[in-house]
Amino acid sequence: RARSQSALVEVSRALSERLELYGRGGYLRDRFAGIERRLTTEGGLAYEIVATEPQSLQLRAGVGFTHEQRAVGDDLSLGTANVAGRYEWALSETSALTEEAAFVADLNGGDDWRFTNEVAATAALSTRLSLKVSHKLSYLAKPVPGFRKTDTIVSAALVASF
Repeated sequence: RARSQSALVEVSRALSERLELYGRGGYLRDRFAGIERRLTTEGGLAYEIVATEPQSLQLRAGVGFTHEQRAVGDDLSLGTANVAGRYEWALSETSALTEEAAFVADLNGGDDWRFTNEVAATAALSTRLSLKVSHKLSYLAKPVPGFRKTDTIVSAALVASF
């Protein structure tokens, strides 16, 4: 009976000590925002600007594609350009505080841009499983008709690392 569900798969390959190639695929169902299903793909380069323990800062830039089925109005399919920054502070060997801000530009028409900012605390439960508690702010320049431009989500999740 959940009204909001999301999944993200991300892979990366190091090209040098600080530069990597990445790819992501995502799924979102957010009935609170009028989104029946959003599928996203993205690929690009990530560069680690700060790599001094216990903190790191990574900038990511890429291109992608988004297909969104909406509860009201027309569905969307758009090419995207993506820029994101991810800050991480390792509080201990098994816990971290992160913040990720991302800007997604619409390459089709230019006026349907999106912005997200997520702050999260993660603590390891085992070598493969962690508990993540987060607050996410999402802004859509062109939301689903009848829904707000800004949405916030507070969540707790189990995260598996492979």
